[in-house]
Amino acid sequence: MKTSKVPSLALAVVLQIVPVCRVASVHPALASTSFAIVARCAAAIAALLGSVDAVSGASAPVYVAGVQSLLPSAPGVTTNITRPVGSPMVLRIVLGGGVGQQPQLDYFNASPLPPGLIINTNVNTNSVGLESTNYFIYGTPTTAGVYFPVTVTAGNLLYVGVASTNILITITNTSGASPPTLTTQPQSRAVTNGGSASFTVVATGSPTYQWRKFGTNMPGATSATYAIGATTTNSAGNYTLVASNSSGAITSRVAVLTVLDPPSIASQPQSLIVTNGNIAAFQVAAFGIPPPTYQWRFNGTPLAGATAASLVLTNVSPSQAGDYTVLLSNSVSTTVSAIARLTVLFPPTLSHPLLEGGNAAFDVAGPNNVNVVILSSTDLASWQPVLTNSAPGGAWHFSDTNSPPADARFYRALLQP
Repeated sequence: MKTSKVPSLALAVVLQIVPVCRVASVHPALASTSFAIVARCAAAIAALLGSVDAVSGASAPVYVAGVQSLLPSAPGVTTNITRPVGSPMVLRIVLGGGVGQQPQLDYFNASPLPPGLIINTNVNTNSVGLESTNYFIYGTPTTAGVYFPVTVTAGNLLYVGVASTNILITITNTSGASPPTLTTQPQSRAVTNGGSASFTVVATGSPTYQWRKFGTNMPGATSATYAIGATTTNSAGNYTLVASNSSGAITSRVAVLTVLDPPSIASQPQSLIVTNGNIAAFQVAAFGIPPPTYQWRFNGTPLAGATAASLVLTNVSPSQAGDYTVLLSNSVSTTVSAIARLTVLFPPTLSHPLLEGGNAAFDVAGPNNVNVVILSSTDLASWQPVLTNSAPGGAWHFSDTNSPPADARFYRALLQP
C-alpha cells in the first residue's frame, strides 16, 4: 500500500463508522438498544485498532496478545473475564505483528465458547492493517459456569503460522456468585488389602460435595474428604467428586484406587510317580493383585525358563526325581508352594524262563517296594494277571504253579498303576 492511499483509507473508515454512531446518538429510540451498544462499540474499536500499515503488502507473523473487554468497560488486555448471565459482552481479540506492522489474518477461531457467545468469522485473506485485527467474541451469556480453556487461535497463510492463547471466561448467575472450582484434585492411590485409603479435594465457591464410584453416587460421601478405614478388593475402582453450588457444578478428575493382594495359592502342585521316559506335569493355581509371577525350583534351585503356572517335564529320567516347588511373587510379597515329589521308576524286567518242577519260573527285577503285576497269555493278544507282588529290593523269583503242564505260555510284567 502506498502512503498516498493512507488518507483515503482512513476517510473510508471514518465514513463507515461515523454515520452509524450519529444515528444512535440522535434517535432516542435506538439509544438503549443493542444496535446502539454495538454502534458505540464500533467507535471505540476504531480508536483501539490504530493506524494503517504504510508499507505496501506488508504483513507479519500473528501472535495473540490477549483479550480486551469492550462492554461494559475496557479494563485493558487480560486473559480472565467475568460476566453475569444475561449481560451483553464484546471481547476484542488483541493481535500483534512485527514492529510497526499490523498482522494479516487469514483465519480465526475461539472454542469452546460459553452458551450465548459467538465469534465473527468474516475472514478477509486480502486484508491488512486496520481490518486485520477486527475480530471479536460477543453475545449474551446464558449459562453460568467456569469455561476454561477457551482457546483463541489466529494465523496467516503467508507465514504458515498459528498463534493461540487460552482464556478463562467465568459466567456468574444473577446473584453474582461464581460456580465452584477445584484448586486441588483427588490423587490415585494403591494400598495393600486391609489398609486405609482416602481422597481429598480443595474447592472454592462454598460448594456441597458428592463422591461417586464408577459414576454412581456413594451414600453419605458428602464431604471434601472420602476415607476408607479398611480396604477390600471391592474397594478398588474409579472415584470422582462433584462440587456444586447455586451457580453450577464441577466434576473432579478420576482418582483410581488399586487394592493390592499378596499371592495366594488356591491349588497346590501334586506329587507324581512316573515311569522312566514318560511325561511329568506339575500345576499350581494362584491369584494376587497384581497377578503373581512364577518360578519353579528343583530341590531348591530355580529352573531356567520355568516361569509359568505349569511345569511339564518330557522324557523324564531318574536324575529328575526329587522335590519340586514354585515361588510366587508380586509387589506385595512372595510365597512358596508345598513340595511336590517326583518319583521316576524303571519298568520291571523278567529273566529267561526255565522249567521248575514242570512249571515256568523266572526272576523279576523292578523298583523297590513297588507292586509289579505278572500277566500271562497263550496267544499274545489276551493277557490275564497271574500275580501281583513287590519286594524291598525290587527283585524276587516267580514260579507259575497254576499253568497246565506242557502248556505254551507267554509272560510280561507291568508296574501296578
